[in-house]
Amino acid sequence: MNGYARAFVASLAHGLATFLRRRRTHVVFALILLPAIIPLLLPFLPHDSHETISRDWVLTQMIEIFYITAVTPLLALFFAAMLVGEDVESQTISYILTRPVPRSAWVLGRFGAYLIVCSGLIFASLVALRLAVLALPRPAVPEVDLV
Repeated sequence: MNGYARAFVASLAHGLATFLRRRRTHVVFALILLPAIIPLLLPFLPHDSHETISRDWVLTQMIEIFYITAVTPLLALFFAAMLVGEDVESQTISYILTRPVPRSAWVLGRFGAYLIVCSGLIFASLVALRLAVLALPRPAVPEVDLV
């Protein structure tokens, strides 16, 4: 493995260990799981008894409203600020940058770690949302008289 790849992998591993160890990441994961509670509350909310809500509609609306418009951009902002900001804040950036590693490999490794952590958080949250939607009662199918 050449020097650039070794620096990239070292930065990726350090970034993963850093992101997964932080309490901020755990808090963000708990907040991302909150939209999965909404489908569980739907049967208890007042609505017309003639109105049926399908599971697919609930899942589509939750993904469109929460994940595409809110969760994903907020995660990007949150972790982008953490990408290099923690090293600057803790004043370890000078030690990192004085090492003989290409800076682009260091930044790309951190970005790769950010991408892996965010993808894992969103995937786990979507799985929780899907399980919550599956817990919804099935809409009543009207009986058809074939005679």
